[in-house]
Amino acid sequence: MEKHIKVLLLEDTPLDAELIERQLVKGGLDFELLVVNSKSKFERALNDFAADIILSDHSLPNFDSHDALEMIRNSGVIVPFILITSTMTDEFAVKVMQEGAHDYIIKDRLLRLPSAVKNLIEKFRLAKEQREERYRSSEDMKYLNHRLLLATKSADIGVWDWNLLTRDLVWDDSMYRMYQIEAGEFPSLYDGWVMRLHPDDRAIIG
Repeated sequence: MEKHIKVLLLEDTPLDAELIERQLVKGGLDFELLVVNSKSKFERALNDFAADIILSDHSLPNFDSHDALEMIRNSGVIVPFILITSTMTDEFAVKVMQEGAHDYIIKDRLLRLPSAVKNLIEKFRLAKEQREERYRSSEDMKYLNHRLLLATKSADIGVWDWNLLTRDLVWDDSMYRMYQIEAGEFPSLYDGWVMRLHPDDRAIIG
């Protein structure tokens, strides 16, 4: 069963809006359609309608797809955008895609509109899941780092990392505190640490 989707259509010609709606129905989509025909209504719909996808004509009175894309960028809304227009030159297609459109369809070729809508919504759904997974991974890492910090402080131990190729040595703050030195007092190299050891300890590590 297809997921119910919310479609925001920016179109000022009722007949074109009807043709677009009819094509979506023929494509088997389960959808709620909101048609707006002005900048103010489009802005309100961006905030209140929570569209899954935006379909837009290019030219409306005192408002066009360039303005619509700019409003979307400024709003912070992440939503797929399909431009539906009567004509399209290669130069205009490149420009509108650079501005943030994800696809474009000529009005007399609406047959592929349903599949374009389905594909973009699925693409954005997967991208959202990936963003959420990265966020969860980032939060998990922050939590683990916090737990490690608490553990090292409680045990009064330090954490260090040694690059075997460059011989660079990286210490955390606890290491500097335990050795009672400032970060800039010796070169961050393994050899610099060795020179800080007692002679008997140097013999042990070779």
